[in-house]
Amino acid sequence: MTQGMANREAAILQKQQFASCWFLGERESYAMWNLYSNHESVAVKFKPEDLLGWVAKYAQDNVSHSYIETIVCGKVEYLPLFPPEYDGNKIKNPGQSYVGLRKDTSYISENEYRLLAIKSPNVPDYPRFELALDRLFEMDFKIFTHPKMQQRMQEDIASVLKSYGIENKLKKSEIRLRNI
Repeated sequence: MTQGMANREAAILQKQQFASCWFLGERESYAMWNLYSNHESVAVKFKPEDLLGWVAKYAQDNVSHSYIETIVCGKVEYLPLFPPEYDGNKIKNPGQSYVGLRKDTSYISENEYRLLAIKSPNVPDYPRFELALDRLFEMDFKIFTHPKMQQRMQEDIASVLKSYGIENKLKKSEIRLRNI
């Protein structure tokens, strides 16, 4: 398989898979804050068993859409998929059969877990797949602020959360930055 063929196959598969991605670390990752957020961002931390249990129940009760063929959860497998390491022979029999659960080794620090909703190939393009957060407040979770968030912004977020009665869920990032 050439790089061009792999790119075309990936583009087709991306239109058939809806993904929700989570970081698996016990502690926050400064690299993840830097890659996927800005100083005004927050991260929500769930107990994995609570979140996955809710997702499984929600999907079972609510996802009867004919356009969704299957829902899968799993750890992302990191493989040498792209140049300069690219070799089509390396991905013929990956341990992970779902393309949405494979990623290039250059992303291994993301330590990712994903939920995939896979669209039936017989259904024309469907723009989105949604999971309602109807039980969010019942779950055990924390909201962490970006390590570089200004105090005023944290206070504003706390004020909004207070109106929902969940201001106690807000935590300052546990990452302590060095002054260099």
